[in-house]
Amino acid sequence: MRVAFFTNNLSPHGVSLVEQIANRVDRFRVFVSAESDEVHGFMRTWGTLDVTLQRSINQFRVVRKAYGFWQAGELHIPFDTMHQLKEEKTRNGILSTLSRHG
Repeated sequence: MRVAFFTNNLSPHGVSLVEQIANRVDRFRVFVSAESDEVHGFMRTWGTLDVTLQRSINQFRVVRKAYGFWQAGELHIPFDTMHQLKEEKTRNGILSTLSRHG
């Protein structure tokens, strides 16, 4: 089975879990929208994973949350996902959890 995993970036504490999933399939490729997460201080840590950095529009922003506090964050919008999937010829995929806080 060939699997593509899409996420904004890989946090250091999540790499080992993704590596365990990768060891259970024939071909596993990770597509990230950003090399690091500067807001949380996560630098590039990909371990043994096959990672492709997507072409993305990345925007730093500060937003006001529902409870009145301000939170810094990054918005990553990859624009070559379909092209990457076509080249990869992956029929099975996993999409990382996309969350909206607030």
